[in-house]
Amino acid sequence: MKASLICEDKKFKIIKTLLEAKGIELDLNANTVFIDETINVEKDNKIYILFNSENLNQFLDFLDEFFCNNSNSNKDFIAGKDDEEIKLISLKKVQFFEADNNNIYCIVENEKKIYKIKEKLYELEEKLDSKEFMRVSKSNIVSIRNISQIIPWFDNKLIIKFEGTNKKVEVTRTYLKKFKKYLGV
Repeated sequence: MKASLICEDKKFKIIKTLLEAKGIELDLNANTVFIDETINVEKDNKIYILFNSENLNQFLDFLDEFFCNNSNSNKDFIAGKDDEEIKLISLKKVQFFEADNNNIYCIVENEKKIYKIKEKLYELEEKLDSKEFMRVSKSNIVSIRNISQIIPWFDNKLIIKFEGTNKKVEVTRTYLKKFKKYLGV
């Protein structure tokens, strides 16, 4: 599919990457136009689809459902925000997601930054590939591929360690049986 894109210059590159990842080619002469709802332009006889650039994941879901016929496919990235910018984060680099005071954070391998994610943990749990990501506690979803060590701990719990970070995640009793079954232990 071909479409044109109208958005702020600072977000253009990110959104262009998102569209290309979905197989959408940018073409100024396309009849379909994706436009950030904050931009006012004079409209002609094209099809205009408004989106909110602050909620890129909702826009991606829309693209999956209506344009790519690929709503069951797994995304290769997620949008996260640090103090300065929105960044596309490869799910292959994500070590875990963590809930803290109604905020959800994404911890990425070999990076010093932690990114804030818009989705709630239960929404991430539904969207993420269950072969790659698993809920291990009330406040954590971990990437199975990025676990470096699993340590038995007191009170029938496990501690998960990851490469490139000192952070640890606890597998609580509620999720222990499912986690062990997944690992075949």
